[in-house]
Amino acid sequence: AYQETINDYVNAGVKVLVTEFDLSPLPEPRRMGGANLADREAYRKEIDPYTEGLPEDVMLAWN
Repeated sequence: AYQETINDYVNAGVKVLVTEFDLSPLPEPRRMGGANLADREAYRKEIDPYTEGLPEDVMLAWN
């Protein structure tokens, strides 16, 4: 998706310079509200599923 968007700008005659991308193998966190502690614990696991380390297949996909 990123490459397609960049190509669209280039094809429109816009000079494109990418200096950095903020990318992460972690899932995009959803907004969490409320005081239910069980929900908060599930949310923590949802946003950081790799507390025991990054799986090799994920690491290879990001290299």
